[in-house]
Amino acid sequence: MVGDSLRQIAPDLSERLRGETESRLRTVALAVCKFAVNSAGLESPVVGDVLERLEAGKGIRATLRGKLEKLAEDLDERYFEWYNSVEEGRAESEGLDAAFEKARAAAAVLAACKEDAFVAVTECIYEGWAAIDQNMHAIRRIVTETLSTAKSQVTEP
Repeated sequence: MVGDSLRQIAPDLSERLRGETESRLRTVALAVCKFAVNSAGLESPVVGDVLERLEAGKGIRATLRGKLEKLAEDLDERYFEWYNSVEEGRAESEGLDAAFEKARAAAAVLAACKEDAFVAVTECIYEGWAAIDQNMHAIRRIVTETLSTAKSQVTEP
């Protein structure tokens, strides 16, 4: 299915999210982003600004989105250059995994900014999963806890 990267790694989770409201999908995406960013140790004022705006339910201005796209591209490029240098024997691999995780965490935040909430959450989860060493158990826990909390907030008077 177009725009559903999550289906590749967890089709059941994708199906679980399919019927959720936009608000609940955005809440899940934000929770996954925060976890991925913290786990990867990604420190960036741009990422912080984007996460704050997402948490406040505000849109991401084009200039801020452009800065986030640039950051994600730079982190990807840095990782791939390093990876190629390691493969060619010109660099040590220590720290390479951390560089990959930071690049994927930035990509998760960028995915969360997509206009379509379902596409945003599924791509965010896919990238977040990669950022946290492909720990699907942690992803499932985040999704379950977030949906449970969001549900209880909706049903409380």
